[in-house]
Amino acid sequence: MELLKKKENLAALWEPVKLNNGSYDGFGGLLNAYALGWPVINRQNHSGVAPLGGGRAAFVIYPKDSLTIILFTNLTGSSPEEIIEKIAGFYIPDIGKLTK
Repeated sequence: MELLKKKENLAALWEPVKLNNGSYDGFGGLLNAYALGWPVINRQNHSGVAPLGGGRAAFVIYPKDSLTIILFTNLTGSSPEEIIEKIAGFYIPDIGKLTK
């Protein structure tokens, strides 16, 4: 796994990818872009990588903030990524707004 040994290579895996039309697109709302198959939170400060599972489980990695939050629920459609963002606010008070 030579690819993942360098910090800049890992960062490249999570870099939001621009579409051919010059925009970013994702699930909508908080998850507003993709990076090599990973849904991401694309914004200037406190960006995140956010894989989801069936609308009931999620984890968000905030790479530049050295923070990862994992949340499991038993309620379909609970938008765990939104709950995680609120939890992150306790650790990153200036979590900020999305950058489009």
